[in-house]
Amino acid sequence: MKGNLKNVAEALDGAWFHFRLKAGLKKPARRMKRLKSAWEAARRRGLLKSWYRERYDLAMHPIQSDVSVVPCEEVAACVQSRNKSHAPTFFATGYQQALEYFWELEDHGFPPDRMEKILDFGCGVGRLLIHFFPFKAKLFGCDVNETAIRTGSRTLGRRAALSLTGLLPPLPYAGDFFNLIYANSVFTHIRYDSQEIWMKELRRVLKPSGCLVLTAHPFLEPDQAPSEGWLEKDLQKGAHMDMLFTREKLAELVVRHFRLLEIREQPSGGPHVILTKGDL
Repeated sequence: MKGNLKNVAEALDGAWFHFRLKAGLKKPARRMKRLKSAWEAARRRGLLKSWYRERYDLAMHPIQSDVSVVPCEEVAACVQSRNKSHAPTFFATGYQQALEYFWELEDHGFPPDRMEKILDFGCGVGRLLIHFFPFKAKLFGCDVNETAIRTGSRTLGRRAALSLTGLLPPLPYAGDFFNLIYANSVFTHIRYDSQEIWMKELRRVLKPSGCLVLTAHPFLEPDQAPSEGWLEKDLQKGAHMDMLFTREKLAELVVRHFRLLEIREQPSGGPHVILTKGDL
């Protein structure tokens, strides 16, 4: 009976979240692409909730389903993409990507519940950072986008320390500071001639035993790529330009500064490159 009541309670919890999402929706001014449904957001929330409970004996933080953290369309378009102003899409993508990060961190011996300091490099408004709120770690985020930092600082409060940074290093952190740095959809938008200088800077602020996870666009096939193994696209978009690599070229770049643990394809999009400072 107790198990049945627990299942009913979790189903009601998921249904209530779905209702809150639907109630908080505003009709988009223009049609957006790649939107997720409220039911899909609730389903993914349930998976993430189970992960916290079963792996860490933790509950989710209220902010992880608080529609007030969802940016307006104008802010979302400035920071990332307009579809992130759609509450179910904002949450569904965040739940999915958080699970992907947690899974690969556990696989490589970097459990997030044991981290002391975590940096979201290119944090935007904190769409992923909120999913580290249940852990005890001190949370930090940085971004070059002033709108993102202003919005995120207002919605995340004191739980996360956000900083506005420049297009080039240095970051406002001491050396050997972070246990974990993740860069979600950041190196995908950095020009090639700045990639290496940022690799060096992230190595500087990462602890010797720390982990860095960065994402990439789906890899170029050799017949799609210039001889150099990389391609810059849509430069007219400025900070929203796209940086693409062959698998071999990206591996060549990262191993100059980190020990490569794995390149893992993820269902949510492009591959995750999992690195540690270690000994080169």
